[in-house]
Amino acid sequence: SVALPKLEPSAHLSVPEKRIWRILVRSMSHLEFSERDRPLLERYCAIAMLLRKTMRHIRAKGTKEDGRPNPWLKIHERQLSLLRSVSYQLQTRPTIRQYQRQRIYDTGAFIPTT
Repeated sequence: SVALPKLEPSAHLSVPEKRIWRILVRSMSHLEFSERDRPLLERYCAIAMLLRKTMRHIRAKGTKEDGRPNPWLKIHERQLSLLRSVSYQLQTRPTIRQYQRQRIYDTGAFIPTT
């Protein structure tokens, strides 16, 4: 089997977004990301960075601010929901990967490497 070249991050991504991209693509080596996946991968990286930003704000101020819920909580929940959606579309969620592995195994196409 010939190893396919890994899809490199887009030039316009920030350094932290490129790091997230590389970690994701490397950790999902069984998936063959293509140019068609680029917009979703870019969105995943951007959302992941926003999630980190929201967590910094929540950690700094806590879940309550002036007796009210920290407004960053809603932003965090929305970004988390978006990340789940993009993860599903990219088939990177653990439950999807498990299903894919089982399906491959059931069809006899799975050859374990030991």
